[in-house]
Amino acid sequence: GPVSNPSVGFSVVVGMTHISDSEVIQRTVDRIYIHPNYIGPEDGYRHDIALLHINESLVFDPDRFLTKSCIHPVRSPTLNDEYIENNTPLTVIGWGNLHESWPPIMPTTLQQVVVYAMDNDDPICRGSINDSQIQFCAGLPEGGKDSCKGDSGGPIFQWTGQYWEQVGIVSYGNGCARPGRPGIYTRLSYYYDWINNILKNDNEHLEPVFPS
Repeated sequence: GPVSNPSVGFSVVVGMTHISDSEVIQRTVDRIYIHPNYIGPEDGYRHDIALLHINESLVFDPDRFLTKSCIHPVRSPTLNDEYIENNTPLTVIGWGNLHESWPPIMPTTLQQVVVYAMDNDDPICRGSINDSQIQFCAGLPEGGKDSCKGDSGGPIFQWTGQYWEQVGIVSYGNGCARPGRPGIYTRLSYYYDWINNILKNDNEHLEPVFPS
């Protein structure tokens, strides 16, 4: 896919759970892989996914909240067609707005919220989603809990019983936590082939790492 200009000057900070944390790890982003079919809001935020390549690898350390954000370890011909089961609890984390308000109320501590996957045929979901093949809905029908502005691009996870599996990416929504307006997420399983091809081509020696 397209690679952005490496001189854009982005960096990644990891191991931070409070805005005042001083012992954090920082890496420079030297390549950004943007999905070739991504256009933006005029295309309903389809293919809202990118991969960041950092200049130095990370050492995973659970004591510093550095753990693997895994994708599904089993590859099968039908995997791209698999959807998250309806009403599955999912956890979103991020530094986005705490409320749909102006001026924005930004947190000083990393936030998490539990929302629930919605069936794509649910009328509430159908009224918000643009492409059910590559996106999914999550939230509460009555509202009250949601990702918000500033969380976009962040992860949404499900707990498998053994490890956290990233199943999506915060993409867009109609406001935040409104009744009948769930958050919309990029469905990660649809993009496994794209992700793995980039990993293989970018680092011939590197294979995707999954929990043992």
